[in-house]
Amino acid sequence: LTIEKAQLAGANLRETDLKEASLIGANLAGADLRRTELERTDLTGANLSKGSMRGVDLEKAILAGASLAGADLRNADMVETNLVGAGLQGADLRQALLIRAIASGADFSKAKMEGVNLERANLMSATFAGARLPNADFDRVSAVGADFRDADLTGAHFSSADLTGANLSGARLDGALMRRTRLVGADLSGA
Repeated sequence: LTIEKAQLAGANLRETDLKEASLIGANLAGADLRRTELERTDLTGANLSKGSMRGVDLEKAILAGASLAGADLRNADMVETNLVGAGLQGADLRQALLIRAIASGADFSKAKMEGVNLERANLMSATFAGARLPNADFDRVSAVGADFRDADLTGAHFSSADLTGANLSGARLDGALMRRTRLVGADLSGA
């Protein structure tokens, strides 16, 4: 199914099967995509801002350069999803699975990410400034040059993570686990 640059803002696509579809550049702003099957779907450059996407299946989907600002992605399956350069500012990703996601350069500023699982994700140069990440799982992530300024990382796990050159200034790290974590050149001032 190919629906590139489609105008679907505010559409009700709840529980729809759109696996492996091409929705490049589609406008899905404010759309209802709860429990929709978007596995392996190409949403490059799509606008999904403020979308209702709770429990959506985005496993191995391509969301490079997509806008997901303010989207509700609670409990979303985003395992091995491509989020390179995606904008997720203020998105709700509580309890989402982003295991092995490729999110280099993605912007998660002020996102709600309590309990998110980012194990083994590529977060190089990603931004988490002001994000809420209590009890998040960052085990074995590569977050070289990532920005965690003023983020709430209370109880977060960073076992065997690479935070080389990361900015953690002003971050809240109470109870965070950083076993075997690489922090060469990281800024921890005020943390």
